[in-house]
Amino acid sequence: MPTISHSVDVLVPVRVAYDHWTRFELFPGFMRHVLGVRRLDEQRMHWQVALGGQVREFEAQLVEQTPDQRIAWESTRGALHSGAVTFHRLGDRISRITVRLDYAAHGWVEMLGSVLGVPARCVRRDLERFAGHVQADPTDVEGWRNVIPAEQVGAPAAVVVQRSFAE
Repeated sequence: MPTISHSVDVLVPVRVAYDHWTRFELFPGFMRHVLGVRRLDEQRMHWQVALGGQVREFEAQLVEQTPDQRIAWESTRGALHSGAVTFHRLGDRISRITVRLDYAAHGWVEMLGSVLGVPARCVRRDLERFAGHVQADPTDVEGWRNVIPAEQVGAPAAVVVQRSFAE
């Protein structure tokens, strides 16, 4: 599976960057290929994306979530992929966001795009648009601040998920 990794620095505190990022339903506003994201429960989301000229749908499950630090996921149905987003405090008002994405290209159009580096460019551009999005409105918003410990992956959701909201 190919891997994409890219980082962007944003001029907001790490908590603000994290909380804006966890508003997944707003991703279509800055991720060009994301058509929609809908939460199914505290760990699963349904995604609709446009890839290689085709609309594809998949479900993803959060397998690790540490507020202000890390979110990791894996697909459970549809497009095969997994990844993580990490948040790093560089200063009081500057943060680094790093995305790592492992994916399997589906079909010849996606395979060709992968060889040509299209997915990596898309991730980079989406991160840059996210930086513009959060810097244009750096207000503290209510994010999705679940705690899903990595060591408990595979445990029943009721055991792993602890909900807490931004104050």
